[in-house]
Order: sequence, then structure tokens, then C-alpha cells
Amino acid sequence: GLRSLGTLVQRATRLKSLCLCNNAINDEGLECLVEGMTQHCSLTDLDLSNNHSITAEGLRTLSAFIQSDICCLKVLWLRGINFGDDGAVALADGLMANKSLIDLKFDS
Repeated sequence: GLRSLGTLVQRATRLKSLCLCNNAINDEGLECLVEGMTQHCSLTDLDLSNNHSITAEGLRTLSAFIQSDICCLKVLWLRGINFGDDGAVALADGLMANKSLIDLKFDS
């Protein structure tokens, strides 16, 4: 599943946009994807919308990535994810140190 996708993201050096909306991704799947993006990432646009199983735990993993210098995401879609207060705090922590994001799309 997403472990393979994480590996693909590492190797696909020309991949700029990845839409994974409505794919039943959970925290474990997001962790695998982030592991791949941490190794090498050319993604500038990532859509994780409507993956309802992503929780604050998954957002903490994503937050660590968006804080890193390797993060080159410009647009991040998190619509339809009910991550609650803990998820909002995790996301805010990542955003404070992020140097690349210019557009974050989510709803409450």
C-alpha cells in the first residue's frame, strides 16, 4: 500500500503534484508516505483531503516533515479531515517552522 507509495515518492524526482484524496489513508499510511517524502521529495502540491482516518497522531508526523528543510510543499490540502484541537496544535507547530508552504486548505 502506502509503503510502496512512499518508496515511489522517493524515486519520482519529477513528481510535483500528488492527489490522494478519498483513499482511506490512516495515520500509519500517512507515516509511510512521510517517510518516503523525507528521503527525497520534489512534491509541491499534496492533497490528503477526505481521508477521515487521519488523526492528530498522523498530523504530528506530517508536522515534523513540514518543519524540515527538505519540505518543498507549496500547497497542502487537508479538507474533510476532522483532526480536532490536538491536530490543529500539531499542524500549527509544523507551520511555524515551515519555509515553503504558501497555501493550506482545510475546513472545520
